[in-house]
Amino acid sequence: MKTSVEELSAVQRKLSVVIAADEINQRLAATYRDLARSAKIPGFRPNKIPRRILEARFGQDVAEDLARTLIQETFAPALEETGLKPVSPPHSEKEPLQAEKDFAYTAEVEVVPPFEVPNYLGIEVQKERPAVTDADVAQRMEEIRNSRGNLIDITEDRPLAQDDLALIAYEGFENDVALEGVKTDNYMVRVGSHSFHPVFEEGLIGLRKGDSKDITVTFEGQQHMPRLAGKTIRFHVTLKEIKVLDLPALDDEFARGLDESLTNLEDLKVKVREALTNEQTARIAGETKARLLDNITAGLEFELPPYLVQAETDQAVQNFVQNLARSGADPGNVPELMQKLESDFQPAAAKRIREMLVLKAIAKQENITVEEEDLTRRFAQMGAAYGQDADTVRRFYQENEEVMASMQSRVLEEKTLDYILEKAVVTEVDPAELIPPQNTDKEPS
Repeated sequence: MKTSVEELSAVQRKLSVVIAADEINQRLAATYRDLARSAKIPGFRPNKIPRRILEARFGQDVAEDLARTLIQETFAPALEETGLKPVSPPHSEKEPLQAEKDFAYTAEVEVVPPFEVPNYLGIEVQKERPAVTDADVAQRMEEIRNSRGNLIDITEDRPLAQDDLALIAYEGFENDVALEGVKTDNYMVRVGSHSFHPVFEEGLIGLRKGDSKDITVTFEGQQHMPRLAGKTIRFHVTLKEIKVLDLPALDDEFARGLDESLTNLEDLKVKVREALTNEQTARIAGETKARLLDNITAGLEFELPPYLVQAETDQAVQNFVQNLARSGADPGNVPELMQKLESDFQPAAAKRIREMLVLKAIAKQENITVEEEDLTRRFAQMGAAYGQDADTVRRFYQENEEVMASMQSRVLEEKTLDYILEKAVVTEVDPAELIPPQNTDKEPS
């Protein structure tokens, strides 16, 4: 076997493989010997069929099958021989396989381009100074209170008001043409929550049960329906029911009803403050690492393998669509929305791939690897998060090779980032002084 590699671009390589005619002749002879024993051709006894007869009957299939087999057998050894490490499936082309001739094929693959990561140790990075205020605690307490409220139907004939819950039916129109997927018979919105659109919710105020109204909304950036961004939509709305949220008193009895270990409202406030502190600590840690990665990758330009970026984009879109589906929307059958989602998520996907490649390069340079104790810790964390035994989580990942490899890659990235953070010069600042991380990994507008 002879191999060679041609550089097509910074991220594309063409692998050429040639298998000698002697090897082809031997493999063809063995194939036809096996075929002679199993083939059934009228007028010939088993194992007595001349090769020329077999070639006439099965020659094309034999050549195709042997060519595929040879490519499967030689591709991995050819990669090892040439040192190629593809990050994409191969795109192969082959010559017709014939006796007495060398067999040649090529495989185009994508690779990670060579690059260096300078000055990644001792980098300066900002960290938000943690502070859970009384106002934060009060807001969370109110959220808990709201979650324990009871919905009460308003039976009196009165107009819809601020903070009421409205059960509505609506249909959206653009230029008087009904929009597919922008219609529902039962949608609950709290007036003033801005969970849908401020103009839409304000337009509902004053309606009475059974009233209908057209409300025109211009969608600007990020909002409830990504596909409507930049469009002016007329909604035909009918108010079906008015409800209010009856809230319990925020007192000692309320606290005890939430948790038997609590004796009074002050105990609940302490617990809420602890929860907020843990949430804030986790958020600050994540944002600090994001800033650190931004500082490392700033000005570090190299071409990204398109296959990796597309795969990351596809995964992000799939996750977003699944989240929408869980809320009752079905954007999968709207091609223009899927195209917009892909366009919106692509920059974040490219950023994610660049960061992944940079961290892997640093890990290799610093000899950072994933050890068994790292996996044990991760399985324990995942088990606690999912309410599962750690061994059960481990078995799931061990039985799914691709999922396990993805998880190990994430663990390696996090371990590398922790190492860099330990060596960084960290400065705590108030939130107002923070330089926000350049994080584009968010829902599209």
